[in-house]
Amino acid sequence: MQSNGSKCLSVSQPPSPHNSMSDQGLARTTAATSSSPPGKAEILIQNIAAMKLSENSSYSYSSYLKEGALQLSMGCDDSKQLSLWREKLCSWTYDVVDHFKLSRRTVAVSMNIFDRFLATIGNQCDGNQALLISLGTLYISIKIHERKRMKLWTMSDLSRNQFSPKEIGDMELHILHNIRWLAHPPVPLDFISVILKFLPMSVAMPVRYQIFELARYLIELSVCDKYFVDLQSSSAAFAAILNVLEDHISYETIPKTARDSFFVNLYFSLQFDKGDPKIKVARCRLRCVLSASRIYPHNSDTKSSFFSKSGAKDLGAALPELLRNVKNATGA
Repeated sequence: MQSNGSKCLSVSQPPSPHNSMSDQGLARTTAATSSSPPGKAEILIQNIAAMKLSENSSYSYSSYLKEGALQLSMGCDDSKQLSLWREKLCSWTYDVVDHFKLSRRTVAVSMNIFDRFLATIGNQCDGNQALLISLGTLYISIKIHERKRMKLWTMSDLSRNQFSPKEIGDMELHILHNIRWLAHPPVPLDFISVILKFLPMSVAMPVRYQIFELARYLIELSVCDKYFVDLQSSSAAFAAILNVLEDHISYETIPKTARDSFFVNLYFSLQFDKGDPKIKVARCRLRCVLSASRIYPHNSDTKSSFFSKSGAKDLGAALPELLRNVKNATGA
C-alpha cells in the first residue's frame, strides 16, 4: 500500500495556514492586531477569509449530501443508531490518538472526513461499515497530518484483525475518491488559534492561553456531537470562545471595554457576529455538551474505563465491542 500513501500525500492543500498549526499555536500570539506591523493584520484577515471560503465551498458538508440522504437530525431509529455509532467511534478515536501520542486535532480531521464520506453514500451504513470507514478516515488523517507514521497492519490490529490491511487500504482509496481527495479541512481549532490573535494587547499571555485551552476543550467535546456535523468550523470556534469569555473569564481579568473592542474588531474585520442566531444555538449546544461531559466524561483527559491504556491490541479489543454496546442500547 505504499503507492496509496504517495497519493494521499500529494493531495493539494487549500490556501490557508491551518495545516501547519499545532496545539501550541496560541503560544505564538504575542500581540493584538492593533500593535502588529503594517500588513500583519491584513494577512490574518486574509487567512481567515480563505479558511471560511474553504469551509463554505470545497468542504461544505451539504455539498456532499446525496439526494434523499438520511439526516442525522431526524428522529427515526436509523438516525439515532448512526448518531450513537458516530459518538462511540469518535470517543474511541480520541483514545487511539492519546495512546499513540498524536494531536487531538487529528480526531477533528478524521471525523470531518468520516461525515463527508458518509454523506456521499446517503448516510446509510451498517455497524461493520461504520467501523471500517472510521479506520480509513483515521488512517488518512494520520498519514497526512501527523509526523508519526501508522502502518496498515497497526490499523488492522486496532480492529482486532476484524479488517485486513487490504480492506482498510481499499476503504482509504474509496473514501478519498468520494471526497474528491479533499483531506485538509479547516477545523475549529484552526480558527480559534487565529481569532484569539485579535484580542487587545491588554490581555496577558497566560489569560490568552487559558482561553485557548478552555475553548479547545469545548471544541473537542463538540466533535462527537451530531449537531456540529453541519455547522461551519468557524461558527463552532467563535461560539466556544464566546462561552469561555462569558462563563469562565471574569470581568476583572478582561474588562468590558476590552471585550467590546474584541467583538467589534471581529465583526468588522472577519464578519463574526455574536448576535447571529446560529451562533446563539451553537453556544447553547456547547453548554449542553459540556454539562453532559461532567456526567459522562467520555472525551475528557480522564479516560473512560471502557477503554484500556495498555496497548494497541487492547484498544482494538474495544472496537468490535462498540457495535455490540450500541446495538444493546438501541435494541437493534
